[in-house]
Amino acid sequence: ANAEQPGERLRLASIFQKLPADQMVYYYETLLREETDDANLAQMLWFAVEPMIAVRPMTVVEDLGAIKVPLVRQNMVRRYLSLTHKDEATAMLLLTKAIESGKNDVKRDILLGIREAYADRPKAKALPGWSKLPLYFGVTPEVRDLADELSVKFGDAVKIDAMKERILQKGDSADARSSAIRLLAGSKTEGLAPLLLKALDDDKVRGAAIRALAAYPDAKSADAILKVYPKLTAEEKADAVQTLAARVGTASDLLDAVEKGSIPKADITAFTARQITVHKDAALLKKLAAVWGEVKPASATRTVQIKKYKDLLAPESLKAANPVNGRAIFTRNCATCHKMYGEGQAVGPELTGAQRSNLDYILDNVVDPSAVVANEYKMHEFQLLDGRVVTGIVKKESPQAVTVRTVNEELVIVVKDIDKRKPTQNSVMPEGMFDALKPDEVRDLVAYLMGKEQVPLPK
Repeated sequence: ANAEQPGERLRLASIFQKLPADQMVYYYETLLREETDDANLAQMLWFAVEPMIAVRPMTVVEDLGAIKVPLVRQNMVRRYLSLTHKDEATAMLLLTKAIESGKNDVKRDILLGIREAYADRPKAKALPGWSKLPLYFGVTPEVRDLADELSVKFGDAVKIDAMKERILQKGDSADARSSAIRLLAGSKTEGLAPLLLKALDDDKVRGAAIRALAAYPDAKSADAILKVYPKLTAEEKADAVQTLAARVGTASDLLDAVEKGSIPKADITAFTARQITVHKDAALLKKLAAVWGEVKPASATRTVQIKKYKDLLAPESLKAANPVNGRAIFTRNCATCHKMYGEGQAVGPELTGAQRSNLDYILDNVVDPSAVVANEYKMHEFQLLDGRVVTGIVKKESPQAVTVRTVNEELVIVVKDIDKRKPTQNSVMPEGMFDALKPDEVRDLVAYLMGKEQVPLPK
């Protein structure tokens, strides 16, 4: 009678897990008939009812509309599909019924569950009848976008062609066009590279196009990216450098551009330099050493380097620092991996609450970041069969695919596309971060890192 109360629901969820799975089906709606904003309670409710799905899967899916907890709805669909992959016709029949009868929030959660079930497959065999589902009638933009994403994954030719056309339609929103690029590139859609090259002239979707070009070994990519490089934003330049560094030929073009002065040497971060070394191409390594410098292990010169920077960063020197300029340097070199004050990317650890006021702590972690590194932040190197190199941390993996977080995007790499994979003991943060900066830039960056509050970006 009191199952609506959060405390009582939590107690019942704990007790529910002790019931035999075949008895759960008679009582589970009592737990799930009310909504909750408590993420922990929602997770506990899912843990409580999960064993039941293997025993009575059809009953669960038929009752999705009566379940009021979104997380449970999503997880039920994901779990159901993992159990019924050999009977996809039955799965589709029940999901169709749920989608047809459900409200937008129910449709959303069903589609999210399907997406999660197929997350490790950039391409997948469509569920029978998928193209005939009434997914787009009276739906919210969120539901429509989820349906689009799954239609591309399932190889819906009509939807794929429509998305290709959307890329160059300037009348559509930039978000919708960028989403089309991301979805099509994620599924390695054929014939996309020429459209991406055309999109480089459109500042609304240029960033998405630059990132997507890394997936396509197109001979024209380097020239096209280098041509537009001077008018790119700082973020787009970082994406461009990463895309060019991904393959031997384009990495060579990148270093040639640095040598000619058309790309500043400072735009090649230590992370990019280390990624170029993964190619293990003798001519490329020689060019990197001549143009940018050698990538050396920090441990060999740790003591000397720390003394050098302690002298540079004496209290009197830090007093003259410019933290505003330091934030700009952080945005260019560090925010691709770290968050601070809510801004940046969550590849490496969050820095807002770190021991940033301690200079020794900063120097230890910047000069020799791989000295002590948690397993979840150790870098993996992937050499793909199409010549692309990907470096980053592994977020999750299955027998079919590996999800890798790089400095500028999250990729799903199909296992059969991997030529070589090498786990390293290195932090995703590269050595030599300070070496690529001028002394004043090191001082300004450290002053910003040691600050106690956010400062504005320079105008």
